[in-house]
Amino acid sequence: MSSGEAGSPEVTPERLELGARNAAACMGVREGDRVFIITDDARGDLAELVAGASRARGGTVTTRRLEEYGPRPQTSLPGALRDELLAARPTVSFYIATAQPGELGLRQPLLPLLAKELRVRHGHMIGITPAVMADAMCADYDRVYERTMQVYELARRARTIHVTSVRGSDVTATFRPDWAWIPCHGRYHEQGQWGNLPEGETFTAPATLDGTLVVDVLGDYFSDKYGVLADPVTFVVREGRIEEIHAADAALAEERRSCGAISGTRRTAAAPASLPSGRWRA
Repeated sequence: MSSGEAGSPEVTPERLELGARNAAACMGVREGDRVFIITDDARGDLAELVAGASRARGGTVTTRRLEEYGPRPQTSLPGALRDELLAARPTVSFYIATAQPGELGLRQPLLPLLAKELRVRHGHMIGITPAVMADAMCADYDRVYERTMQVYELARRARTIHVTSVRGSDVTATFRPDWAWIPCHGRYHEQGQWGNLPEGETFTAPATLDGTLVVDVLGDYFSDKYGVLADPVTFVVREGRIEEIHAADAALAEERRSCGAISGTRRTAAAPASLPSGRWRA
C-alpha cells in the first residue's frame, strides 16, 4: 500500500502498528488503565490498532463509533456518549476519527469533559489517516520531546517572531509576556493532560499578526476533503484578522471564507512554532 505523497514512507502493516504503539506510549498507557477510544467507520481499523497497543501495555479498552449515536455529521455531543464516558470513568482516551463539517459542536464540549471533568490523559487524533499513522506517528518521540522543548525555550522569551517560507509566507507576530506558550511534545503521562497526535510544536495566541500566509494544508475537515494542495492557498492577515483569501480553486477559497464567517474563525487564534520548512527569527 502506498501513501500517495511523494517522499512519504510506504504504508505497511508494520509501520501502522509502530504508529499505534507510539500513540499508546505517548499517553503512557500502563497496567490498570481504562482506555476509551472514540472512532468512526472510516478510521475503525486505526482505532483497533491503538486498542491492541493499549492492551499490550496492560490497559483495558472500550471502543465506540460515532455512527452508533446517529448520522454524521454530529453537531453536538451525544448524550448517550457522555453518559457512557461518565460511567466508564476512563483514565486514558483517544479520539481517532475523520473530521466533518459542523462537528466542532461535538468536539468542543468533549475535550473539557475528558480533560477537566474526568481528568483523563487524552490523545486527540482528529483527521488521522493511514499515511499519517505510518509517517509522523512513527517518529522518535523522545527526539520530538527534546526538539519541541528546545523550540519552546526559544519562543517563550520572544516578543516578536518573523516567519518566511519557500512557499512565500512572510508574516510577523508580536507576543505578550503574560500569555503563556504551550509545548505540545507528545508526552501526556499525567492525569488531565491532553494533546493532538501526531505532535511536535509549541503555541500561543499572538498579540498581533500581520503579513501573508501561504499554506498547502488547511486543517479540520478540509484536510480529509482536499489533502495536501498542489496549489497553495494564500491568506492576507492584518491586525490579526484574515482579510483576504486567494486560491487557484475559487470554490475552495469561497468555502474557506464561508467557514470563517459561520464559525467566527477569521481571527488568527494561535501562533505555532515547530520546525518549519521555511525560516523564523525571534
